[in-house]
Parts: sequence; structure tokens; C-alpha cells
Amino acid sequence: MTLSDEFWTPKELTEQLRRLGLACSSRSLARWEVRREGPAKTRVGGRTVYRRETVIAWLRSREQQSAPSELKRRGAQVTSTTRAGTS
Repeated sequence: MTLSDEFWTPKELTEQLRRLGLACSSRSLARWEVRREGPAKTRVGGRTVYRRETVIAWLRSREQQSAPSELKRRGAQVTSTTRAGTS
């Protein structure tokens, strides 16, 4: 793997996230940076790049954080659907 294969530019990162079906733009990256919510970035010579491993780890951490609330939300939907079906 070459060094250029290890990093994504902001444009490449937004393209990759869109391929996953995630709405992402350069404005999203900027907003995440301000809120300290997005993947860590590296600045080299005034340019921003994102290490692929770091982005993947960030996505995994988001998955783990959202899993309990997703289960809770799904459970609430199942409960309301079951009640509607039995009444």
C-alpha cells in the first residue's frame, strides 16, 4: 500500500461515505470538525487528509454508540405494532 492509498482527501472521504449511503458533504466534515464529532484528520502543508484506518475506526465507534438506542427504538416500534395488531 502506498502512502497515497493510506489517506483520503476530504473530497475522497465524502465520496466514500456517500457510497455507503451516508449523506456527507464538505460542509458536513466542517461541521463535524467544529463539534469534534467526525474522524480525526491530519494536516500536512496546509492540506487536510484522513487516514483510512482512522475513518473506519470512527465509523465502528459510531456503530457501537448507536446500537443501544437503535435496539430501544426498534423495540418501541415492535411494541406499538404488536399492540395495534392485537387490539
